[in-house]
Amino acid sequence: MNVNSQVAYLAGLIVGRGRLFETGRAVIEFSHTNKNINGIAHCPKCNSVATQKSKVYTCKNPKCGNSGFEPTQNTYDQVAETKSSIDNVIVPFLEETLVFKVSVMANPSITLLILDFDIGEKSWIALTKLLGSQFHFHSGHIPAEISSFDRNLQIEFVNGMLDTSGFCNSGGWLPRKGLNSEIRQRVYFQVVRNWSLTVEIDNFLRSKFGI
Repeated sequence: MNVNSQVAYLAGLIVGRGRLFETGRAVIEFSHTNKNINGIAHCPKCNSVATQKSKVYTCKNPKCGNSGFEPTQNTYDQVAETKSSIDNVIVPFLEETLVFKVSVMANPSITLLILDFDIGEKSWIALTKLLGSQFHFHSGHIPAEISSFDRNLQIEFVNGMLDTSGFCNSGGWLPRKGLNSEIRQRVYFQVVRNWSLTVEIDNFLRSKFGI
C-alpha cells in the first residue's frame, strides 16, 4: 500500500472527525465551541503554573506560595487560530506529496477543511484503500493496516487524530517532580457517537505507544 507521512496524517484527521465521499472529496471538521479560550494560568509573581479552586488561584510552586491573585494567561481566538493552523501548517504539510484543491469554511462553532482529489490520483487511491470511499467518523474504525505501519507513520496517524478530536484544557496540566520542572499537558479525545472508536483508540495507544 502506497502510504506516506501525509496519507497517514490525513487518515488520522479523517478518523478523528472527517468524512470521505465517492466523488473524491474529504471534509474534515475542526470544532471550537467557544470563540475565545484562555490558556494555562500562571502566577504573576514567579510565572509558575497556577490552579483555581473556589474561584481562588493558587501558585503550584511550593517556594512561592502565592494565592488569591489574578493570573497571567493568554487568550486565544479559536476561529482565527484554527484557520491560521490550517492555512500555514496542515495544508502545506499535506501538499508536500498530495495533490488536491482546497477550500475552508468557518462559523463560530466549527471550521471545515474541504479537500477535492482526482479519484484516479495515487494519494486518493491509497487513502480509500485504508478507509474506504464513504468513511464517516460517526461509524468508522481505525484501519487494521495502521498496526503494521512503521512507527513514524503511526505517529503521524495519531497526530492527525489529535488535531481533529484531541482537546486539552487549561486545568489539565501535570507537574512532574525531578524532571527539571517539566510540565506535561493532559489531552483527551472527544469521540462523537462512535463507541467502538473510543475502545480502538485506547487499545491502539496502549499497544503501540504504551500509553
